Order: sequence, then structure tokens, then C-alpha cells
Amino acid sequence: MTKQEKAEMQRWCPTFRDEEGDLSADELALRLENIGWPMPKAKTSHELLAKQVAQAESEEVVYDEFLGDTVGKNICYTAEVEGKVKMLWGELDPATHEKMDSHKTILRDQSVGDVYEATKKCMRWNRLHPDEQPILFDADFTLDMEWKLNVPKGKRDAA
Repeated sequence: MTKQEKAEMQRWCPTFRDEEGDLSADELALRLENIGWPMPKAKTSHELLAKQVAQAESEEVVYDEFLGDTVGKNICYTAEVEGKVKMLWGELDPATHEKMDSHKTILRDQSVGDVYEATKKCMRWNRLHPDEQPILFDADFTLDMEWKLNVPKGKRDAA
């Protein structure tokens, strides 16, 4: 999707919400389709399979006896292959320090991006609603991690 197409889509969505209230992405897509929005071309079978492979790799887990919990079995990491930087998949346990560090950096960057966006949204909402109690976003997850790591075995799913 081009920037222009995305901007046009972003102009239409508030119109639908003004008429009907908050809507799901599926409902917004249906409204766009109903007004004749050009439908995207379907991905190739190969692209769909690659996406399924990445999802399967990211969801596979092993049980760690020490932690008493499951841990992702595979990692994705970046590496230069034949002069191109690629995202590769490999297993966690035999991974080199370099591969694991790359994986950790990818996860950290994703987390920082999420926290950054959440912080900006809270700051904007607080500025636009000065008479209400401010909504603060605490980016220190140390205590949250301690709680999760120390939930009694068998109770993790509830935490």
C-alpha cells in the first residue's frame, strides 16, 4: 500500500466511526469494500507459506524444567548472507552468543517501540484531558518480570 493509499484510508475510517461508533478492522474493511475501495492483490502461495513458517517457528516451545515453564524453542536473528542482511531462523539452545544477542536486540527494539508509542498516546490524552486524572505509563517492568518469573508452578497461565 502506498503512503497516498494509506492516507486516503485514514481519511475514510473516521467517517465510518462518526456514523456508527467504534468499529473493528474487519468492519472498517467491509465499509471500504462497500464504497468500492480497490481490493489488495492476494499474496502468492509462497508468501503465505513463508508467513505461516515464521508463525510456526515463533510459536514452537520447549519446557524448561528449571523455570517450570515453556520457552520459545526458536529465535529469529539478522545476519549478512551473500552481501544481504536477512532475517534467519534457528534453534535457541545451540545458538551462538552473536545470534542470541541479535534476537534479543530485535525483541528489545519491538518492546521499546511499543512503550514509546504507548507513552506518546498517554501524553497526548493527558494534554487533551487536563481536568481528568492523568494516565501514566510506567516503563519500568522490573517488578512485573519478578512477579511473572516467581508465580508458583502450575499457576502461570493465570498470571
